Amino acid sequence: MMKRWPETIFFFAVLCLFPGLVPASPTTPEQARQVVAGWLSLEAGPMKTDMGKTVMSVSRYDGADGQAAYYIVHTGAKGFVIVPADDEVEPIIGFSPDGVYDPSPKTPLGALVSQDVPGRVAFVRQEAAKKQEALTAGVAAKDRWNTLSRAAVQKSAVETGTATISDVWVSPLVQTTWDQSTAGGVDTYNIYTPNNYVCGCVATAMAQLMRFHRHPATGVGTASFDIYVCGSATTRSLRGGNGSGGAYSWPDMVLSPGASTTTAQRQAIGALTADAGVSVNMDYCSDASGTDTLYAANAFKNTFGYSNAIRGRDSSWGNIPAANRNAMVNPNLDAGFPVLFGITGAGGHAIVCDGYGYDSATMYHHLNMGWSGSNDMWYNLPTIDTSYYNFNSVYKCVYNVYKTGTGEIISGRVTNASGAPISGATVTAARTGGGTYTDTTDAKGIYALSKVPSNSTYTITVAKSGYTFASKQATTGTSTNDTITTGNVWGVNFTGSGGGSGSGVNLMLLGIPAFINGSSGGGGFNEQFTGTLGNWTQYSGTWTIGGGYASVAGSSSETWATMGYNKGAFSNMDYSVRMRRMASQYNANAIFIRGVPTPLDATNTWYSGYYFAYSNNGRYQVGYYANGGAFTSFSGWVTSGAIKPYDWNILRIRASGTTLTFFLNGTQVYQVTDNTFSSGVVGIGRYDSTGGTLDVDYATLSTISGTESGTDSEADSGTDPKAAAPLRGIDDRQSP
Repeated sequence: MMKRWPETIFFFAVLCLFPGLVPASPTTPEQARQVVAGWLSLEAGPMKTDMGKTVMSVSRYDGADGQAAYYIVHTGAKGFVIVPADDEVEPIIGFSPDGVYDPSPKTPLGALVSQDVPGRVAFVRQEAAKKQEALTAGVAAKDRWNTLSRAAVQKSAVETGTATISDVWVSPLVQTTWDQSTAGGVDTYNIYTPNNYVCGCVATAMAQLMRFHRHPATGVGTASFDIYVCGSATTRSLRGGNGSGGAYSWPDMVLSPGASTTTAQRQAIGALTADAGVSVNMDYCSDASGTDTLYAANAFKNTFGYSNAIRGRDSSWGNIPAANRNAMVNPNLDAGFPVLFGITGAGGHAIVCDGYGYDSATMYHHLNMGWSGSNDMWYNLPTIDTSYYNFNSVYKCVYNVYKTGTGEIISGRVTNASGAPISGATVTAARTGGGTYTDTTDAKGIYALSKVPSNSTYTITVAKSGYTFASKQATTGTSTNDTITTGNVWGVNFTGSGGGSGSGVNLMLLGIPAFINGSSGGGGFNEQFTGTLGNWTQYSGTWTIGGGYASVAGSSSETWATMGYNKGAFSNMDYSVRMRRMASQYNANAIFIRGVPTPLDATNTWYSGYYFAYSNNGRYQVGYYANGGAFTSFSGWVTSGAIKPYDWNILRIRASGTTLTFFLNGTQVYQVTDNTFSSGVVGIGRYDSTGGTLDVDYATLSTISGTESGTDSEADSGTDPKAAAPLRGIDDRQSP
């Protein structure tokens, strides 16, 4: 068999021969219409919004090069969806059920979209030397474009490769729909500003956050601050709620002011927005009022009596990297604390972020734009590295804003073995050196241990009647002003075994059958990788346990590092493993079933068994080894939006008789009928030991009936079954 070139080498060679060739995939207005129609056909209310079911019209917006950068697809009566003009970018970037899109950089949403979306498009079209990260995002985006486009023309379409339901982890916390000037045509937010100029977006964002907390509870005094009026310096004193520095009248601050709002209510709101602006040295003027979003952190603490607020930003003023941003933001949202974002635009803008969740495998955050509720939306925040291009968008964050206390936040989710959230579980963190902190999971299985000491290690345990959980360790850092360094820890998740029942998302909608035989014995096991690896035989690589994970970081390239469960063979089963690999785009991370591990071949490949793997460039492969390492691929390497590159992924195989069904993060991606193997060992592995550490969070298995037939949901059958694979079949660099 001829060995294929690694695709990285092939890609470079093509570009050397044809240097003007960039494999971009521009899209048309009709394609944008189709992808939104398909998206709407899959769910009535994405992220619990009413987007309507009909695409009304499509508007095109060009970038600086005169080419289409993105489309606004209008849906229903008032909703709209932001769609990029390239199918290597996530197709559904944001959506709002209410409002009219204004592309002006003077509006918060216009500023965000006009910087962010053209930047994403430019990023995936960049030259080869900077293309690798773009390829990773691009293959997943193309898969989602194709899936949603197919759904538009298939009434009974079931989305494969991505989950088919929304899962709102934290619903929008802030209920105010405030603005910057009038409400119902009458001065409100600007009632006490110089010349009744607009109060400014930073003041509105601060005021909405303080209205949410209803803090401060006492008067603020009448301290004087430097402000500016159309660039001219002056001073202004705080008003407080009564004009003399007294307490604010929170009950009078209605959530959505309008024509019927009383004068007293307008004055209560206007006093707060005026003081917020004064406290951050606002520059007021007729067309816009502005200041630095990060000033809000000092004002919260020094003027309004908050005990804590952190200024987060990139040192080069670029986008805050996604991993750092999520660690800043998501634990706060889990704990019920909104945060502020600073976004680029005409003078910059401040907005409130107050919720998050997933639609398919895509994370969205809820943004309150401070625009009378118009354009409040769910938005897939940028993940691109803006060091290549000047397309900065979300580059500031004010977080860990507490009324009392200091410290960091540790948060996560508690689920049962089938992935359903468990509510009412008690989560306890014991700090090394003293101190205990407790929270209870909500209906989504989320907990948040807030205001815990910085730079500390905690042993975290979970208790819930009917379940058992392995403990885990988490270590906080120290959140540091004016950096991307946060001490928060997000994603310390737990999976319970036992006979209890979870609540929340109906996993049957995802084609995920529930099972409860998770503990060792009773036909299966639930391995949380704490203590030792006594239940696992290490066939290659050096596996260790620490922090609640099994990890392997070998030293030999082009070889496997594997281990197998050594307490018996399994035939009909439901086997799931949660794993993460933070480096190496192209190398396989895999699970095995019905295997015979030894004798290993020269690359430490198992002698035989079924194989299911993914790589960090957004692809998966299904196949089997036989006769000492000879590989047959059922699928070839297939792109899938269900994969979360460089993040935790759950690989699952359901084997019933000759029917094998494969899932990625709860989404069925492949099914095949094959009788090559009927029983054997289950295992875990990763290819190319020089390509970053593989962490394994848990492995669970339950035995099932061997008489099942049919599919759990419509599956992508991929390519011809048993099609010949690349030479080794385990390294995505060898796929075409």
